Amino acid sequence: MKKSARALILTLTVLAATHPLGAQGFKAFELGARAAGLGGAFVARADDASAVFFNPAGLAFQPGFRFKFDISYNISNSTARALGSGMAYTNDSARFTGNPYIVFTVKDFISFGIGYFSANWMRTSWSDNTFGSLHGNISTVSSTYVRPVLAVKILRYLALGAGVDFVVARQAWDHDMIFTFEATSPGRILPALSRTSVEGEGVGFTAGWLFKPSDRFGFGGKVTSRVGIDLKGTTDFDSAGVFRSPPRGLATRAKMAIPEEIVVGLRALPLKNLAVHLDYQRIGMSGAMDWTFDVAPTVYDDIERLVGFRPDEAGFGADLVLRNTSRIMCGIEYVTGKAFAVRAGYSRQESSVDDDNLRLVFPDLAMDVLSLGVGYEGPFFDLANRDKKLGGLSVDASIQYGRSPGRTSKQPDFPAFFKGNRWSFGIGAGFVF
Repeated sequence: MKKSARALILTLTVLAATHPLGAQGFKAFELGARAAGLGGAFVARADDASAVFFNPAGLAFQPGFRFKFDISYNISNSTARALGSGMAYTNDSARFTGNPYIVFTVKDFISFGIGYFSANWMRTSWSDNTFGSLHGNISTVSSTYVRPVLAVKILRYLALGAGVDFVVARQAWDHDMIFTFEATSPGRILPALSRTSVEGEGVGFTAGWLFKPSDRFGFGGKVTSRVGIDLKGTTDFDSAGVFRSPPRGLATRAKMAIPEEIVVGLRALPLKNLAVHLDYQRIGMSGAMDWTFDVAPTVYDDIERLVGFRPDEAGFGADLVLRNTSRIMCGIEYVTGKAFAVRAGYSRQESSVDDDNLRLVFPDLAMDVLSLGVGYEGPFFDLANRDKKLGGLSVDASIQYGRSPGRTSKQPDFPAFFKGNRWSFGIGAGFVF
């Protein structure tokens, strides 16, 4: 018990100190190296502590005190080539993140767990963007979760799990804002660089189930609720051509929602050492963000005093329209001997925007992802006494490559041909005491 208490304190310290860095693309590749090697098809398996994220019901089948820590490094590249002019704009981003999970099982039928992770993110930073006045130069969306969960094995082969999501969401936008004066002075415009940053908190829930009649078959699913969040922050303006004293710290409001998700999947072993995994995910992106900001009217008063005309107050945003999307995931695993595994997977993520709404501010493209992974699972021993077993150890590594097929935007302000790719490298280590 003392060893478990010390391990819990150490793990909570790591949990509190871990923060994701950077972001790109409004979805994670995977939040666990074991799942990543299987293309993300993990809801019917969920056999390590990352089940806190993938399917909390899986925790009820995991005895003992468990700790899992996954880290990943993601590199994203995309281009937008303007039709007609042929000018190309590039967007490069790198992201490092860590996701810790803790699980404790009591009497082999009830389990508690907690996880910290960043499940949704997007960042664009376009180079040489002469169209920034219409589309924005830098845009960022991110959400960070703390999720405590409870799992109960109600039958020998059936478990249910549920948890609460405490979410912190952030949006940021740097762009060249255009003030128009069509109502008072037709044809007159004034540019100004704006920097907006808002954030807010919300609470949601997740629930899962897992049916495992044998070690050779599993069937499970997970539901995660939509979390509506009111965002508050500030906007700064900086343009000597418009303002003698640029307004700073203007109160700004926005809204967003973390989309609801439904995942179902199965796992089967057609051969003794070969497992097949298949998942389907539905993501409720519709209405998640409209990318509009309500800034304090002080800035409009300042412009009216400066130039003698009051600008139109509409259009502080990008009129983003999203649609529901889906994802298929499949993977295979071959276990060599008793401890080593080789994995491969494929997933297809559909886009949440149609051609009429494909913009630089949110260039969400469909993506095909190929995955490879390896893993080890076995005991670990006291270094001073090789005959003394301390517990179980698992180590997983994965690599993923995602490619977005070329696609042409029908946006009238900026028709362009978009394409992109991403690399993801992950490693995870888990311990059982």
